[in-house]
Amino acid sequence: MSKRIFAVALALLMLITVLASCKNGNTDDEITDTEAPKNIEIDISAYSIVYSKQTDSSGKKKATELQGLIKDAISAELTVALDEETQEQEKEILVGITNREQSTDVYKKIDGRGYAVLVINEKIIIAAYDAELLSSAFAYFNDTYVKAANGTKLTLPSTLCYISEPLTTTDIIKNGTAIYSIIRSEDASYNITECAKGLYSTISQLTGTSINFTTDYLKSGEVADSESFEILVGDTNRPESKQVKASLKINEYAIQKVGNKIVIVGSSDSGTAKAKDEFIEIIYDSLGQTVDGKCDLLIKNDVYKSEVGNFVWLMDVPKYVGGKLSGIADVSDNAYELYYTDTNSDGFYAYCNTLEQDGYTKHDENEISGNLYRSYYKDGKELVYTYYTAKDDSVRIIVSPFNDGLLPLSFENTGKVTENSVTQLKLDYDNKGNGMTYIITLEDGSFIIIDGGSNGGSNADWLHRKLQELNKSEGTPVIAAWYLTHIHQDHCGAFANFATKYGNQYVLEYAIHNLPTKYIGDVDSDGLLSKFYENGTYQKTTNAFVGEAKVVRVHTGMKFNIHGAEFEVLHTWEDCYPNALESQNDSSVVTRMTLSGKTFLWTGDIQKQSADIIIDNFGSYVKSDYLQLAHHGLANGGSWELYRTVDPTVAFWPTSNIIFNEQSQGNGPAGLLFKAGTVTEHIISEQGDKTIKF
Repeated sequence: MSKRIFAVALALLMLITVLASCKNGNTDDEITDTEAPKNIEIDISAYSIVYSKQTDSSGKKKATELQGLIKDAISAELTVALDEETQEQEKEILVGITNREQSTDVYKKIDGRGYAVLVINEKIIIAAYDAELLSSAFAYFNDTYVKAANGTKLTLPSTLCYISEPLTTTDIIKNGTAIYSIIRSEDASYNITECAKGLYSTISQLTGTSINFTTDYLKSGEVADSESFEILVGDTNRPESKQVKASLKINEYAIQKVGNKIVIVGSSDSGTAKAKDEFIEIIYDSLGQTVDGKCDLLIKNDVYKSEVGNFVWLMDVPKYVGGKLSGIADVSDNAYELYYTDTNSDGFYAYCNTLEQDGYTKHDENEISGNLYRSYYKDGKELVYTYYTAKDDSVRIIVSPFNDGLLPLSFENTGKVTENSVTQLKLDYDNKGNGMTYIITLEDGSFIIIDGGSNGGSNADWLHRKLQELNKSEGTPVIAAWYLTHIHQDHCGAFANFATKYGNQYVLEYAIHNLPTKYIGDVDSDGLLSKFYENGTYQKTTNAFVGEAKVVRVHTGMKFNIHGAEFEVLHTWEDCYPNALESQNDSSVVTRMTLSGKTFLWTGDIQKQSADIIIDNFGSYVKSDYLQLAHHGLANGGSWELYRTVDPTVAFWPTSNIIFNEQSQGNGPAGLLFKAGTVTEHIISEQGDKTIKF
């Protein structure tokens, strides 16, 4: 036992001696040891290459890379072994961070973003800041020593200790200490606050070190310290933020280093979010090896782009004059919204004249309660939808590629084969579950479907059976429009499921929506919009039907006719901007449909934020005969002010019996409407399919 203790102590002493002599950029000749032989000769074929899963996700791949280099150079094929599955041997080449103590000790000697190659006793240790530099270390070892071998015999300095000169880096976290802080504006929007939070949590979780996270607040008379190390997210009061943002066009975003500041900013919130996402990609590529649960974050200075990133937006649209540009929003699908304040209806009309003079053709116009709406197109390539909101004298301009065009303004009747009707479907409700599906059957035999319910249970199957039952046309049934109010699974889930199972049995003419970009709309923890866009779910679903469906994004104020059913859009999430969405429910598209002289208000899942906007914009105009209770009649759905203004005769409850019983007796908006006694009929989804004919 005493001999073993002595051997371990001697090895440790040797390790300390060698490491003490190592300096960045050392060559072997600079290391002297009068008591040790100058060179040693080893038979590399007797060695095994030892790696660890901790090195990175491709630890074995890196070990195999070194194995291949040696084999190509001297035809010796070394074994490759996982550290935790093999007993420690004297003759090992340690790759990266292994469970052998020499690996960690050598790694800690690398002061910065570099690599090291050492010999300790007969062990060869190759360590590096990251996997990329590990390849550089392999190349150094191979070019300097392996290729000079005599057969399989390598001649190495007994005190070989080479540490590369480190790369020039911006050190965010080094040796377990956070050097930089994350700063957001004291008055940052919800979206920018979430960006900064996301960056903070990403860095803290990946490095194991908590980075300081605060706002740009300064006391009266206080000036920001230009020398402090800060990551600035979005618009802050730091001059570096203002400098970078002032250089950007409306579709641009940037990650730039200005002095000791890293500026992450876009002309829009979505641009800042995009820049943040790209900075996180840089972070993943800049992490060191994990030791004792922590790792450094040293970013190569050459990763900061001199140029900026951008969204692919149409930029040749005439500029609006006579107002102040107060916001820019990414609408998604390469569309964007410009929000102008301090203007009036004269400014709106002047802009419309400018569009027409520039070669744009007016498609339609509408006026509701003093609010003005117009759509324009040009050369079949671009659309401009603009509207004036009287309550706050603002103008919104939404610019998008033409894509699938515009909805029809009127419909030419092709003959009557049935009666107009509206059907509320019973869905598979699990206890207090929710879900919403409406089928509008039109006189010509075509259908409009609103939402569709969840993808669980038999919802898609039941929708198919109900359509077959209601179908009175010959040939392939036509779904004139499938309109999704918003992205939540209990509304849109069955759409994809139905398309997969039955899409080849139906023609789909229009797919109607207004889904916000993931950077604005992912206000719920499930990240549904991100998944939806990343998977391309919507386009894949519409492609599953017979024919080629037109996918159309609608906007507030649009008025169109779908096979005899007239729709008017009264709300999209774009009306919430520049305020952040308080819930993904408030991204619901709200429309009022007129069918056979009756009016229906379809509210999706809106909550108070959107309900208040609708009342503020339209007041008594929202009066309707039928009301679909918002968010299934739950207490946070819609508002009492909206419901009593709609003053419906019939209320649809797209929900379970349990929720109806609870909410109808509660004090939420739906409960107050129920208790008011002005509604002559309450139709509850779980109580069975209900078709109202006209």
